[in-house]
Amino acid sequence: MSFVDHTPLSTEEAQQVYKKRYPALHFIGKGHGAIQRVRHLYKNTKANPDRLCAIEGIWGAEQLLKAGIRPVLLIICPERIYTAQAQQLVDRLQAQAEEFYAVSGKVFDSLSEDPSAAGILCVFPFCYSSLKPLKNKAGLRLIVLDGVEIQGNAGTILRSADATGFDAAVFTNRKIRLNHPKFLRASMGSALTVPIIETDVQTLSAFCREENVEVLLADTDGAVDYHKKHYADKTALVVGSEKYGLHKDWYTIGAGAVRIPMHGAVDSLNVAIAATVLMYESIRDR
Repeated sequence: MSFVDHTPLSTEEAQQVYKKRYPALHFIGKGHGAIQRVRHLYKNTKANPDRLCAIEGIWGAEQLLKAGIRPVLLIICPERIYTAQAQQLVDRLQAQAEEFYAVSGKVFDSLSEDPSAAGILCVFPFCYSSLKPLKNKAGLRLIVLDGVEIQGNAGTILRSADATGFDAAVFTNRKIRLNHPKFLRASMGSALTVPIIETDVQTLSAFCREENVEVLLADTDGAVDYHKKHYADKTALVVGSEKYGLHKDWYTIGAGAVRIPMHGAVDSLNVAIAATVLMYESIRDR
């Protein structure tokens, strides 16, 4: 479809243009159930058995399309769609969405958490993976986030896992909301493409024993400097909570530990930086 510049049009005229362009589109107000569902999703005020997430803007729409994820709900604001790129994304998304609505600028601004959202908001199901597809995988690399508490750090670790070609990110003792917008944004879309697994220490430990995966803890008191360590063909790197470090269960399974030496006054790195350093070193050592 060709680009329609609706900026010179009145609100009523713009609505008619969009209704003609998208016959399935319905204009709704702030009291509509779809709006309330998004508010509950952002505020985490209701149960979310379908593990729904919201993502906004041109960047978010592109990430969904790139990952091949279909939105269950698409909300647009014609007043905020100024570019051909944004309209083209809406063209593609509306053909996939189960529900498709339009709202006024005032309603969209009250709903959106991203000032640069460009009039596009998508709700989609967040996909979890499991350990089963990783069985018998040669050269398996796992990054394990144990009790990581800050959305931005977790998202950055996912981004680094993608950059280094790690096979999955495993959450144990999970503290963050995996559908939190800050987590999705910090991952730069990697949370949609890197397999995410949630399990407990014992289950993951048993899997690693069965699959001959070496478990290495990131620990400031580790016995070996990270750059002197030879990383096994199959490796699981475990990083812990920003405040409390690794859960005590990790020290009962016979795992190895590596440290990143500090040469200044600080005693440790930010967990996302530490995880990135270790992931890159483990693939360099290959």
